Formats: sequence, structure tokens, C-alpha cells
Amino acid sequence: MTTEKLRCRLAPFAELVQTLWDTYFYHLDRRLTFSDYASPDLLPAGIQQAVGEILLSGKLFECEEGFCYEIATSYGLCVAAVQLPALDGFAVIGPYLPEQQAPGTIEALLTRNGIPLSKGDEYRAYYHAAPVLEQDAPRALLNALVSGLYGVTLSRTVRTLEVSRESPPPCPVVEEDAAQMRAEMLERRYAMENRFLQRVAKGDYTVLSDAMQPIRFDRVPGRLRNEKNMAIVLNTLLRKALEQVQVHPYYLDAISTRWARRIEAAARPGEIDALRRDMVRDYCHQARKHSLVGYTPNVRAMLNYVQFNLADPELSLHAIAQKLGVNASYLSQQFNREVGKSLPEYIATCRVAEAKKLLRSSTGLPVGQVAAAVGFSDVNYFAKVFKKHTGQTPTAFRAGQ
Repeated sequence: MTTEKLRCRLAPFAELVQTLWDTYFYHLDRRLTFSDYASPDLLPAGIQQAVGEILLSGKLFECEEGFCYEIATSYGLCVAAVQLPALDGFAVIGPYLPEQQAPGTIEALLTRNGIPLSKGDEYRAYYHAAPVLEQDAPRALLNALVSGLYGVTLSRTVRTLEVSRESPPPCPVVEEDAAQMRAEMLERRYAMENRFLQRVAKGDYTVLSDAMQPIRFDRVPGRLRNEKNMAIVLNTLLRKALEQVQVHPYYLDAISTRWARRIEAAARPGEIDALRRDMVRDYCHQARKHSLVGYTPNVRAMLNYVQFNLADPELSLHAIAQKLGVNASYLSQQFNREVGKSLPEYIATCRVAEAKKLLRSSTGLPVGQVAAAVGFSDVNYFAKVFKKHTGQTPTAFRAGQ
């Protein structure tokens, strides 16, 4: 089957492995090129290297089709591997601790592998949390995989292989080829992410239909923590996307902080998918509402000043020009040209929009307090401006909610 179709079919198994056992699922084609299911960057360095030696040394080619193999490392850890039918490469689960044996003391393990004893706490923490699996557990899942995809049943016999520290290092040609393919895959992924973020920055709500799948980061054991980490990264990327379209830092900080708190408050992995979708929708809304891309610096400064000073009755072209140190007549012409309306008209529009929110909020503020809150010192003048923009008095507008 095509590479893309195979990736889609294997993705649920990657999720299942992480959910069941807090470990990793890899797919490698016959050139030993990774699919992007696992990035166990936070494994201790020696264990990363040991797993890499299994995946890239050519050891997988010793796995005969139709059998599940348990491949052991000098760290007492194993991976389970099968050669997929139809020359579709290899599926690998791990690392994990085999139930039938203990790795020995951490000190002995570090000494055996040439790791400084000062790294003891790091490795001790890893082994304390590492999954312990019966030999048949990964075989059963890999059997379900090949049976479901290819209609093939694996032998019940699990064969064993071992990669020691004395094993030949990965073939340089294979390693270089795999690195090149990995680089190309990362380029494609980052290109997809950039297109996704560009659409968010434009406030394109259709981006929600993509389910944000290009942005995945599986880093540490624990599905909830992984999902939270992924959402945190997405939150950061979305904030950076809005920075590119000149959304003011005030709004960026507010939305980023709000979603950071909601992410950490999530109690179950299942909450994160809906949270991520709502977060993307919120960022799209903020992009539509606050993006100032396309405006000159002077006009951007004027628009931001208006937003943050609506309650000031003295807000005016003269006050803004004095604040910016720019000629008022020049600013007025520039604003009219870029925004399409005069500054007083724009201020009135913003004040009425804010007043509408306050009138229909649950606070029940008197009309006079609403007028003062949006910068009108005269409640009768406020009512006149409000009716001009909405066709209703403030009281009638509130009653119509």
C-alpha cells in the first residue's frame, strides 16, 4: 500500500501503544527511514542510543516475516519488532522492561555501558517509570496489526535477538540515507505547520476541519502529559502566528495565559482534543478582531491607543498626535486613507460596540455608568450617538436582548 495510506492505518496503533504502555511505536520502511510517530527525546541518552542501534544497525533485517521478535539491549530493555508483509518495512514497539528479568542495579547497568555514575538519578527515575511487559503483550498487539492490515497471523513463538555494545555500529550509508529522509520528512511537516498557522493568522475558521494533525509532539511517557505538552506547543505557535500579523502584545498575553491555564487544568486526555479545537477557534477570532497587518506603524499605534483608552473622555486626534509626537493633520490623513473612516468616526464605532456588550452583560450597569465606562461624560450625547449607530436608544437595546 502507499506510504501515506500505511501511515494513516498505523497511526491508531501508535496512540494505542502510548495509551496502554507509555512507550513508543515506530514504523520504518525498508530503507530504515522513520515515520513520524515517536520522538523519544527525553529518554536518557544511553537508552536513546541503544534503541537507535536496534533501529538503524540492520538488526531488523534479521526478523523473518511471520514472527514477532523481542530484541534485547545491554540496558536490560527490549523492543518488539515484526517485518511487515508486502515489503512495507518494520513495526517496532518499545523500549520496555521484560517481565521475566530485572535489569540489575543501576550502578552495575551504568558501569556495564560506560555511563558515568553521576547519571544514576536520571536512569533510576527512568527505570522506575518504565513499562514492564509480558513477552506476549506486544506480540498480541503486533499480531492484531498485521492481521488487520494484511490478513496474516503471526506465529505464537516469540523469537529473541540481542544487540550488545560490541555489535557493529549502524552502516554509515544506511544512517546517512535515513538522516536525509528524516530531514525531508521534517521539512514537509514544518511546511504543513506553517500553512496551518498562516491560515490561523488570517482568521480562517476552515482550518478547524484539519484537526491540527500536523502538529504532534510525543516526548515523554504519560498520555495526559504528552497531550498537555502538545497543546502547550500549539498555544505557543498560535501566539507567534498572531505576532506576525501585528496583534498587540496585550491581547497576545491575555489569550496565551488564558489557554495555558485551561491546558493545565485538564484532568483527562480526552479533554485535550476539544480544548485544542476551541483554542484554535479563539486564536482565529482574535486574528480577525485585532490583526493590524497592512497598516503603517503610525496607524497601528493609533488603533491600539484607541482600544486601550476608550474610557478616556479626552481621547481625540490631538491627544494621540501629542502622544505619538506626529503632526495631527498628517495623522488624520493617514488614518482616513488606511482605515477608510475618520478617527472620530472610528472612536465612536468602538465605543458603541463596547457599550453594546456592557448593556447586554449580566452586570446590569445603569446607562449612565455604561456611558462613562466607554468615554462619554454626557449621557444624553451618548444616547444620541448610540441611536445613530444602532437605530435604538440604549434602554431599548437592552430591553431587546
